[in-house]
Amino acid sequence: MSYRLRIGVGDSDGTETTVAKGKLKRLPERIIRFLFGAPGTVLVLNPTQAIRTVEVHKLDKENA
Repeated sequence: MSYRLRIGVGDSDGTETTVAKGKLKRLPERIIRFLFGAPGTVLVLNPTQAIRTVEVHKLDKENA
């Protein structure tokens, strides 16, 4: 299964700013099962204040 992540950024004053960071971390399966009911892959975003929107789109097999 593939997904596309689109992040909408607000107005910029011309300086470079970190918008979002990502890191692969492993959580115990028991915690994932407790929070979401089933084990799976979880994406956690820690956006800055420059983020206006976050969209996640599931891609069909043709677009993957």
